[in-house]
Amino acid sequence: MKEDKEIREFYSRQDESNKYDSVRFRNGGLVVDESEKKLVMNLAKTEKMQNILDVATGTGRFARLFSKDKKNKVFGFDYSKKMIKILKENKENYFEKVRGDAKMLPFKNNSFDCVTSMRFMIHYDDLSVFLKEMSRVSKKHIIFDTPNKYSLKTIVSFATNVTKKIFGFSYMSWFSEKDMRKTFDSLNLKVIGVRKTFFLPQGIYRFLPYPLARAAKRIDDFILHEILKGRMACAHTWMLAVKR
Repeated sequence: MKEDKEIREFYSRQDESNKYDSVRFRNGGLVVDESEKKLVMNLAKTEKMQNILDVATGTGRFARLFSKDKKNKVFGFDYSKKMIKILKENKENYFEKVRGDAKMLPFKNNSFDCVTSMRFMIHYDDLSVFLKEMSRVSKKHIIFDTPNKYSLKTIVSFATNVTKKIFGFSYMSWFSEKDMRKTFDSLNLKVIGVRKTFFLPQGIYRFLPYPLARAAKRIDDFILHEILKGRMACAHTWMLAVKR
């Protein structure tokens, strides 16, 4: 797959690995980071999860959160050698680091209570191969996010070709809630919950000062949830149950 090769090359470059979070979450982008972390942790807290795999862990921002609870056994999994190297150099990363291909996870069936994967599925049209592997190694749950096809972010991305400018390639996928639910049904996965976030494209926040971004997020939440009732959210974060 051409797009697979481009994605792997991008995330394997040393300069991209080093500046990855500092670019995405600079200035008001921290509001996006905080929001995503709070969302994932709140979903995870609804069930007892102590054995966790974070797929496409990147800089380990979610694996690091889970590993703060010393009772948890956490694995950060990524394809990029550079990302894994950076993870190992950070002494605050108290979790296992494993390199490999998300299409062929090197773990036995039912190895984890939960598999998480954030900001990974955005690059692929067919998510089935990844979800099959995640459901194979998970005993209970999967938490991940997808970009919503019907959102302001979709319009902005197509109009400005922003993904091409940021990543060097234009491959980005969009999914409707209806299509995702069909995929889950075909894979015998049950939706426990879906959280809809951000009316404004998340990338806008990094250009705002942090205090202004916090105020913008409150307005964003009001528009999305009170006026639009969740429609036109930029992202859907899913919590799935693995049915045996």
